[in-house]
Amino acid sequence: MTKQLNNIWVRVLVGITVFLEVALLIASYAFRHFTSKRLGMLRHVVERNKYFEKEYPTPTLQIVLAAFGLIMLLGILLYLLKKKSKSISNAADSTIGCLLILGYFYLILRFNASTLRDYYYQLLVWSLLILAHAVRLAILIFSKKINTK
Repeated sequence: MTKQLNNIWVRVLVGITVFLEVALLIASYAFRHFTSKRLGMLRHVVERNKYFEKEYPTPTLQIVLAAFGLIMLLGILLYLLKKKSKSISNAADSTIGCLLILGYFYLILRFNASTLRDYYYQLLVWSLLILAHAVRLAILIFSKKINTK
């Protein structure tokens, strides 16, 4: 009975994290779309950028989150190499994680606040997205839900 409850909780937690990831991807697109199409959102973003530039520890945050992303990427690769998994869900989760991290690195290295007006919002959303994906992978790994045949 407890194993069934464990599986139910794992499914619920994974479902919540997947929902959160999708919501964050939609939020990223919405920030980008409304910043380029709506003048009110653009005014808000430009006004908030003044405060973010003063108070937001962007270089420190970039270094810490880039290190976190590299550690997560190495963890995914080492896990896959160690287990030699043939499961499609393992490969899909790991590929998605790698793509998210590469997209985040592209955002950090390619843009700044002057080239991408909603840069600070995008950093925040992508950081939360990578964190949610890391939580989902941790739930799956620690619950032994990933098939390692």
